[in-house]
Amino acid sequence: MNPKEKETFRFYATLRNSLHPYIYSAALQGSQSGMPILRAMPLVFPDDRTVDNITNQFMFGDHLLVGVNSDSLYLPKGKWINYWTGETVKGNKTILATVPETRGGSLFIREGAIIPYQKPTQFIGENALDTIELRIYPCQSSSYTLWEDDGITFAYEKGDFSKTKIDCADAGQNTEIIFNPIEGQYEGMPKERTWELEIFSDTRPVHLLVNGTQTDDWKYEKGAVQFTLFQKDLNKKQIIEIQK
Repeated sequence: MNPKEKETFRFYATLRNSLHPYIYSAALQGSQSGMPILRAMPLVFPDDRTVDNITNQFMFGDHLLVGVNSDSLYLPKGKWINYWTGETVKGNKTILATVPETRGGSLFIREGAIIPYQKPTQFIGENALDTIELRIYPCQSSSYTLWEDDGITFAYEKGDFSKTKIDCADAGQNTEIIFNPIEGQYEGMPKERTWELEIFSDTRPVHLLVNGTQTDDWKYEKGAVQFTLFQKDLNKKQIIEIQK
């Protein structure tokens, strides 16, 4: 394996581990609904005739679009963010995607995406998932449900799993993010959680409120609001409001 190939392998191994909450949630959801993790374009965009015969790209979970074997990529209607460059592109057209030399192909984030990450690890299960990094790309009204179980047994087949629904409503001057009360339970479920939020915004906010109370414990860097929410009770709703 040459140095370039080694760097590419190392990067994707790290990315896969970081995206474990997103991947596992999609797998657990699929076990209950039949929706696969890797989704053919017509399955996700049934009303877009352009995607009917596309075979070189697919949706990876709810919010990521992956291109393979070609830099040419069709983006359905809406806005998409190039994962590698951060560039926002309007959809409903075919583009030539910008892909770094040590990346395997194009990767785009769908507008309104809410994507959970864990801190980089050497292997899955190295760290407890009581801390989750959450990257949010506000656009009108969107939501994401994080599915979890004990990660070891087949108890999920008997209904032992949890769901945390996260809503995001963006009205231009105000963005509201709601962490709804957790639903369900499983053995070893965390009783509290730390959410490390990265909320992307074109402009620096004026105020940030948590459950109606203003806080100055946040910062704005590289086009994103960075804020840590300590959720002591997963059964209680938490509301974050960003005022611009």
